[in-house]
Amino acid sequence: MCIRDSPSDMTPPILVKPKRSSAENVPPRVVGVQAVYQNGRPVVSWAGVDSAQDRSVQYAVKYQLSGSSTWKWMPGGKGLGRPYLSLSGSHLQPHKSYRFAVVARNSQGAARESEPSSDFLYGIAPPHAPKS
Repeated sequence: MCIRDSPSDMTPPILVKPKRSSAENVPPRVVGVQAVYQNGRPVVSWAGVDSAQDRSVQYAVKYQLSGSSTWKWMPGGKGLGRPYLSLSGSHLQPHKSYRFAVVARNSQGAARESEPSSDFLYGIAPPHAPKS
């Protein structure tokens, strides 16, 4: 006796989706980095990653003395959960121009570094500070 499989006896096919690579889960590159005076205080800010997309994103800020090729991590500027950092400290010298860049990071890795901000003259006492 021969038993034949009918289409109704067949197991439905299983759809296998490829696993997303960790590179696909890295946050996007930060844009819109700018250093300005807000309410008389120097601040570097940027367009943050949509928190609805990824709540685990943290930011790190780098700075560079304008005209230098050396970038340094901003003290107190790593692990930020917000898209801004108030600028203060002895590592920035008044009446010198600086540029800033930001890197977004999550558990899957780090995005590419942002484009640097425009030159920012630090330490000009308001109200003489350039308007943003």
